[in-house]
Amino acid sequence: MSMITKKEWDQEEKYLQHVMEVINDDYQQITAQRAERSGDLQNYRRYLWENRRDFNNLYEIAEYEDRLREDLRGYQVVSDRQALLEKAMQMPYFGRIDFRELDQGQAESLYIGLTSIINREKFDILVTDWRAPAASMYYDYEIGPASYLAPDGEIEGHIVLKRQFKVKKGQLILAVDTGIRIDDDILLETLSKSRNPRMQQIVYSIQREQNQIIRDRSSRYLWIQGVAGSGKTSIALHRIAYLLYHRRQHLRAENFVIFSPNQIFLDYISDVLPELGEENTRQFTFFDCAVKTLAPYNLQIEDISEQLESLLSESSDLRTSIANYKMSPEFNSVLTSYLQYLQQLKWRFKKIIFARRCVFTAQDAEYLFNVEYAHLPLAERIEQVVNRIVYLVSSNYKSLNEEKLRQAVLEAFPKINAYTLYRRLFNELNLWEDIGPVSIPNNLKEMSKYTNSSLNKGKLLYEDVAPLMYLQAYLEGLNIDGGVRHVVIDEAQDYTILQLKLLKLMFADADFTVLGDINQAIHPLNRWKIKDASSIFKDKCKVIELNKCYRSTVEIARLADFISPNPNLKIIERRGITPALHQTVPAQLAQALKSLIERLTEHESIAIICKTLKRCQQVKSELEELQLEVKIMTGASRQFSTGLTVLPSYVSKGLEFDAVIIIDADEQNYGGTDNRNLLYTLTTRALHDLHLFAAEPLEILTQAARQELIVLKGER
Repeated sequence: MSMITKKEWDQEEKYLQHVMEVINDDYQQITAQRAERSGDLQNYRRYLWENRRDFNNLYEIAEYEDRLREDLRGYQVVSDRQALLEKAMQMPYFGRIDFRELDQGQAESLYIGLTSIINREKFDILVTDWRAPAASMYYDYEIGPASYLAPDGEIEGHIVLKRQFKVKKGQLILAVDTGIRIDDDILLETLSKSRNPRMQQIVYSIQREQNQIIRDRSSRYLWIQGVAGSGKTSIALHRIAYLLYHRRQHLRAENFVIFSPNQIFLDYISDVLPELGEENTRQFTFFDCAVKTLAPYNLQIEDISEQLESLLSESSDLRTSIANYKMSPEFNSVLTSYLQYLQQLKWRFKKIIFARRCVFTAQDAEYLFNVEYAHLPLAERIEQVVNRIVYLVSSNYKSLNEEKLRQAVLEAFPKINAYTLYRRLFNELNLWEDIGPVSIPNNLKEMSKYTNSSLNKGKLLYEDVAPLMYLQAYLEGLNIDGGVRHVVIDEAQDYTILQLKLLKLMFADADFTVLGDINQAIHPLNRWKIKDASSIFKDKCKVIELNKCYRSTVEIARLADFISPNPNLKIIERRGITPALHQTVPAQLAQALKSLIERLTEHESIAIICKTLKRCQQVKSELEELQLEVKIMTGASRQFSTGLTVLPSYVSKGLEFDAVIIIDADEQNYGGTDNRNLLYTLTTRALHDLHLFAAEPLEILTQAARQELIVLKGER
């Protein structure tokens, strides 16, 4: 990396001034267009309201609604462009490459930024959008041979200059010639900043391996296994923005769905796509999906946070053993065998009565259902048989109400209800022998009693949610919106195999980007290998590993790696403070926390992480008694909080904080191999500062202290 000459600096300042003039002109024009469109919309809405009684029919109303919808879309496009230009005024571009194509004498300069800037009078592209094909060379190559894939094929040549810029409020602050070193000053400066309230876009610092994933348009199913802090979520969001840019005619934001671990995480990532000039996609948690699809059963549905709180804070061996079985591959096999058993049953019908007469016999309906359409899955079979009977009956009458006839047909059908049939598994225990060669659990009677007890109260435990949805998918079909073309699953390591299968079933025609880190699997009962999970997508699934940690300092990352070793881990050389282990007796914990917090005032976000919500509430109360203002984040929270926050371990996954304080880091809470991943996950939440508190620290932490990976502080 080298500074440029005075002459080159003057040239860059002159170019920047020209770009800023074009941006300002564009901004004035787009602002005027926005004001004009806003006025037109208001006038049109007023016209529709004042003349609403003059519309003759529904078709005319629909025509006006379509026009209004199109005008609104145009207004949104103009508004989005205005927002992008406002960002460009601050930093119109961040990089430049001079590329000379093979057999061409002169190199062409490409300035790369968040959005394209074009001098329309001269048809001159002044700044190239970071998603454009040629811009990929900035991320992928050093000076020397380079190429990019254009619509007409591969373009080869040489990069003769590569330059990075820092522009602030339209003023040139820094300009350096650089290679592709991943630990360059601009990247390190970006990583060293305090945490913003939400995740930010990273187009200025995308790395080569990240760029290749973002621009992958050939893989229908992409599985990204990445270490903590490797940028998995950022990559997925930038990949959405990239696909929207290149497939604008075929894809819109509503064609994408992001599945995240909780509502806090959805809020945490909500600024990234708008910063990139795109609308936010639809965003769900698996719990949202369950509530929607299982709504007909009118059940109180437990989410993963509630289940984890129960498993981590209560010593209920029965609940743990039952949940462990229901989340296992063995129970998945039972459900599959049960569905095959139900498929082969001979279902009984009633005769179909319509307009006070029998219009279709029970025997004929049974023949259609049990014989002619027996090859179809039950959910599809029901639909086909209903359509067939409606067609056959209506063909014998000149005119009838088909909707009422359809209802009459359904009333004659057997009640194939997934909830009823799921309960049958735990009410008729002889079924387990009837459904085929399945492994019958030793505690089946206790499991049946426990399951029925919760269902009788109208409560569906988390471990029952996916199994019930699985039966519903094959027996009744799932209530899922269509039009989804691409699904992103984040924190996939905490989904069960059955949940992943369900998402594949729900969105059978969609592409998938799956993100996870098997070493951050925090659920104590959910363990599987990537090859087992990725096999859901058959052999078409491309698995990519990311082993570079960009989030934490070297000192924090090395401690995390000591807790859960990864021989392939690569750490960006950003130096910081060695993590500290505070040996503090319980009676002095609150005061010790207060003293530490008062020394961490330079940080925007400080997280105190407890294992359970119950412990969080205790700590919050104790700190408030010491006059500290503390916010709490739970599984039910909907917003990411900065400042001083206390949160349970299972809510912290996927989030980042400037400073992290882990309390009760002892054998009782984090001892044993099952908790090793959890402790690793918690330590990797910290960007700059990490502290652990315990009266009797974990052995792994005292070992780390002997190797000087953590500093011991305080006396017991």
